[in-house]
Amino acid sequence: MAQSKTYTFTGKGKGSKLLRLKLTTEQPITKDSIIQDIAINGDFFAHPEDAFDELEQYLIGKPVRDIGFWFTKGIDLFKLTVYGLLPEDLTAAVEVMVSQGDC
Repeated sequence: MAQSKTYTFTGKGKGSKLLRLKLTTEQPITKDSIIQDIAINGDFFAHPEDAFDELEQYLIGKPVRDIGFWFTKGIDLFKLTVYGLLPEDLTAAVEVMVSQGDC
């Protein structure tokens, strides 16, 4: 069984001033890796806030390559309004994580 590792990204996305994404997958991270744990923080707003926590839980078990798709589905499912964070911001952050691998 592969060991898990927590990967982090801090940067700016198209829809946000600052995005901090922390996710745990098996190592090394690939596009096919499955999200085991996730925390999404930054300069964005989500309403209702507790539904955003549910959205993060919803992303667990999903492949990192589809994070933007599942984020969008979760927004609809949990009836969230998110300002300052776009699904493509998460996709871009994951692409950086994958390209850096174990760095």
